[in-house]
Amino acid sequence: MTIYYSKFGLNTYSHTPYFQENLPPDRRQTGDRPLSLTLLRSRAFRRLPPNVRQLAARAKEWALRNDQKPTDIDRYYDDSGHELNPATGKRLTDAEIDAAWGGPAAVPGLVVEDIPRPRGGFPDPDTWEPEAPEPATVDRSEITEADVIRDVASRGIQATATAYGVPPSRIRGVTTAEELAKVVLGMHGEPASLRESEINAERLAAFNRGEEVYLATAHGSDYEEGTPAKGKE
Repeated sequence: MTIYYSKFGLNTYSHTPYFQENLPPDRRQTGDRPLSLTLLRSRAFRRLPPNVRQLAARAKEWALRNDQKPTDIDRYYDDSGHELNPATGKRLTDAEIDAAWGGPAAVPGLVVEDIPRPRGGFPDPDTWEPEAPEPATVDRSEITEADVIRDVASRGIQATATAYGVPPSRIRGVTTAEELAKVVLGMHGEPASLRESEINAERLAAFNRGEEVYLATAHGSDYEEGTPAKGKE
């Protein structure tokens, strides 16, 4: 018998932004803790502390609205949240649940504490939206003008600009180390996506000219090192 979703998730939808962002900051997951300790002690959805259980129910509503429901969860839980044997569809007994976890149900020294209920209750899952993440920015805080000028003296403007991630379009007309330093330092605090989009635009233009280039993506290069893409001749 396999009850992996039941064993590790307890129908909490703890992976959803709704669940995580509505936990107190000191109770949010870092790796598998501290939520996993509550699951380890509770072992079943109906045994969860009341506020955690209510948060889980709200998180499920949010997940359904946002098409984030696990595809096979109905094999592991009935509508009331009771654990099921996915092979038979029958409810698991407490003894079967404990056997799947292994070891004694009472963990020495582990005390399960409920989370506080927010003033006014947990937000409406039909209207709640996750906080927008802070955009990544270009960090040039540790670079000085002297650093750039020294690098230009040893490697030249083009190589230095490439090393500092400056899009080629920004060094057109740059002829001195001082001018390049101004460009490099001026990028500090800009959205990183802006710099990346400029670099990709330059690479795409080169690709369309038939040159060999590496096309950067959100996950790195599209091609392994040593196998660049080549545009049409």
